[in-house]
Amino acid sequence: MKKTDAIVRLIRQEIENKDILEVACGTAEFSLSAAQCAKQVTCIDIDSGRLSSLVEERENIRFQKMDAVEMDLACDAFDTVVLYNALCHIEDQYDTILAECRRVLKPE
Repeated sequence: MKKTDAIVRLIRQEIENKDILEVACGTAEFSLSAAQCAKQVTCIDIDSGRLSSLVEERENIRFQKMDAVEMDLACDAFDTVVLYNALCHIEDQYDTILAECRRVLKPE
């Protein structure tokens, strides 16, 4: 079992049949695992070069090349926002990215 599959099992009730955003997705390992139970997974990263080709094979995963500092996403659009294995990459912009994550997260 992949580590991301184990994590999805732990948070399944938070993502099952919901719209998920993975910020700074890298190879989108988490998104691929989450897509097994989520309604829709959107994953964003500033570099599409590391993205797994498997993302293109899943109907409920959408990748967008985007800077997390200024997301081109609607307010209140996602049930859950995930930063998996990305904190070390965003530490200089953490506060700005956290504010953007809160903006796109649904109030409930």
